[in-house]
Amino acid sequence: MAKNKPGFYDILEKHEQDVLEEWLQEQLAATTLRKDLLDEAELREQSRKFLGLFIAACKTGNLTDITGTEWGEVRALLASVSRSRAIDMFTPSETATFIFSLKQPVFARIRKELGSNSAVVPDEIWRATVVLDKLGLYTTEIYQETREEIINRQLTEIREGKTLLVQREKLVALEKLALLGKISGSIGHELRNPLGAIKNAAYFLDMALEKPDPDVKEMVELIRKEVARSENIINSLLDFARPKTLTLRKEPVNPVVNEALKRYPVPNTIAVIRNLDETLPGIMADQDKLLQVFTNIIINAFQAMPEGGNLTITSKLSGPRWVSISFADTGVGISAENMKKLFEPLFTTKIKGIGLGLTVTRTIVESHGGHIDVRSEEGKGTTVTVNLPMSGRKEE
Repeated sequence: MAKNKPGFYDILEKHEQDVLEEWLQEQLAATTLRKDLLDEAELREQSRKFLGLFIAACKTGNLTDITGTEWGEVRALLASVSRSRAIDMFTPSETATFIFSLKQPVFARIRKELGSNSAVVPDEIWRATVVLDKLGLYTTEIYQETREEIINRQLTEIREGKTLLVQREKLVALEKLALLGKISGSIGHELRNPLGAIKNAAYFLDMALEKPDPDVKEMVELIRKEVARSENIINSLLDFARPKTLTLRKEPVNPVVNEALKRYPVPNTIAVIRNLDETLPGIMADQDKLLQVFTNIIINAFQAMPEGGNLTITSKLSGPRWVSISFADTGVGISAENMKKLFEPLFTTKIKGIGLGLTVTRTIVESHGGHIDVRSEEGKGTTVTVNLPMSGRKEE
C-alpha cells in the first residue's frame, strides 16, 4: 500500500531552514532595501518568525481562506511589517517582496520532494499559490491603508498649521489696526489746528496784499494747495480711526455712482462708459459712505491710466439678494506681489498718498455686509467689484 505523499506544509517544515535561507536571498536580490532602515538581522528575524507561523497555519487552517483565526498571527505579523515599511517610505514593491519572494523556494522544494511525475504536484502548487497570493494582496492592502493614513495625517497637520498661522496673522493684523487707529485719530486731531492756522494765514495774506508780486501770489497759491492736500490726508486718517457707524436707508445705487463721478473731474484722455442697470431695486445702505467708496475706486482707476484709457462702470443684480457695481479700467494693472498687500494699511505705490484709501473702502463695504473682489493683470488693467447685499447686512 503506497504511502500518502506529504502536504507542502510538511515539506516546508522538513526543509524550513533551507527555505528560509533561499527566501532571504530572494528578498535581498529583489529589493533595494536601505541599510539605515532595515538590516539583514532584522529581516532574518521577521522572515524566520513568519515562516514558522505560516507553516503552523497551513497545517490547521483553510488553505484558500486567510481570514480565519488560524491565520490571525500571520496576518498580524504581515500587518506589522507592512506598516513599518510604509512608515519608513519603502516602495509598494519593496514591501510586497516580503511575501511574493517566498514563492520560488516553496515551489522549488515542493517539486523536488513530490517529483515531477506526481499527480498531486499541481494541486499542491495551486494551493500554495492561492494562499501566498492572498497573503501578498493583504500585505499590499495594509501598505496602502497605512500610506493613506500618513498622507491624511500630514495634510491635516498642514491644514491645522496653516489655520493657526492664518489666525495668528489675523490677530496680529487686528492689533496693528487697533493701534494704527488710535495713532491716526490722535495725529489727525493734533494736525488740524496748526493746519487751520496756516490756511487762515494764507487767506489773510491774499486779502491784505492788494497788488502782490507774482512770485508771492504763486507761493500763497502753493500754500493753499498743499493745505488742501494735507487736509485730505488728515481726513483719511480720521476716516480710518473713527468707528464705522451707518445710517441705512433704502435708495437706488446708480445715483451714488453718478454723484461720485461728479466729485472728481474726468481727465480728457479717459472715457467713462456707464452700463448701469436702471431696473435695479433700492438697497439698504449709507449713501454718504458708499459715495466715499465709489469716489476712492474711481480716483484710483483714473490714476492707474496716466496715458488715458477707458473706465467701464457696470451695475447689476449678482444674485437674488445681491447687487454688484464693478469698475474696470484699462490702466497699468497691479502686480501679483502688490495684490497680496492691496488692502493693507499704509501700503501704497503712489508718490502722493498714505495708503489708507482702500483700507477704509473695504471696511465700509464689509460694514454693509458686502465684500470687494479685485482682478488685475499687469499692462491690461484692473477690475474692482463692490458686492452689496440688499438688506445692508451680512447675508448667510
